[in-house]
Amino acid sequence: MQSKATATEYRDLAEQVDENLNRDILAMWYPRAVDEADGGFHQNYAENWSPIPDTQKGVVYQSRLTWLAAQAALRYPEQQTEYHHCIRQGLEFLEDKLWDNPTGGLFWALEGDIPARGGEKACYGMAFAIYAASAA
Repeated sequence: MQSKATATEYRDLAEQVDENLNRDILAMWYPRAVDEADGGFHQNYAENWSPIPDTQKGVVYQSRLTWLAAQAALRYPEQQTEYHHCIRQGLEFLEDKLWDNPTGGLFWALEGDIPARGGEKACYGMAFAIYAASAA
C-alpha cells in the first residue's frame, strides 16, 4: 500500500514543474519565436534551437503560442508586459493574416501571405484560435 504524499512533497513537485515550465518551455519559445518581420510566431527550429526557415504558418501553432503567452501572463504578472506583446503578436496574426475577410473563417495555413492547401479551413484550427482569443 502506498503512502500519501506530504504537503512538502507536493510543494517540491510544484516547484519542479514551475522550474521546468520556465526553463524548458517559456524561456525557449519567448521571445525567440516572435516573428517581428512577418507577424505571428516562427515555428521551425532545429534540435539546438537554431531557426529553420518557415515555409508555412498554421492556425493551430499560432493559436497555441498565443494561448501559452496568455497563460504565462496570468501566472507571472511581473512579466505581463513581455507576454502581452506576444499575445498581441499572435492575435494580430490570426486576425490580419489567417482570417479570410471575404468569406470568413481562418485558413489552416499560409505559405507567406498565400493560403496553403488550397485555402483549406478546419473547425479544429478555428477552435484553437477561439481558445487562444478567449485566454487572451
